[in-house]
Amino acid sequence: MVKGLPMQRQEALCNARPMATVDTVRPYVEQLLREFCETQHLVVDHDGDVPIRKGSTMYWVSLFEIEDEAQVKVWSFMARDVPDSDALFRHLNEVNRGIHYGRVYFEDGDVIVSTELLAQDLDPRELQNACECIGSISDAYDDELVARFGGRVFFPDDPP
Repeated sequence: MVKGLPMQRQEALCNARPMATVDTVRPYVEQLLREFCETQHLVVDHDGDVPIRKGSTMYWVSLFEIEDEAQVKVWSFMARDVPDSDALFRHLNEVNRGIHYGRVYFEDGDVIVSTELLAQDLDPRELQNACECIGSISDAYDDELVARFGGRVFFPDDPP
């Protein structure tokens, strides 16, 4: 018994299912991505991430664990090799205020957009929405960002 925690919550915690690990959810996540991408041949990179192209950008679906619980991260380089500046940071704050799903941040010269999901009970629509949103946000803002602040987009030309 945990002091201060309602008995109903304590019982729920005791009866909770074991947390999903990356190894247990990877086949499910990859199957969802094959269906979403309408392909049987999913590309998986050396880190175990799945790269997916959207316009002039690439986003990745990554699996990782926090405290032994599997998480899904959908992320993209909105722009690379961007010089940092106060104007850039103000712009990224404006972008964050205007989007409803995900977050945009600056890290080591890269502007990244990302979101995370719990993998345990991952809903196919939730993963598809995360992929569509992150890919679309990155593709929509990348050219303007590079034109205003420098750096480069992931793919300089739209796909053939």
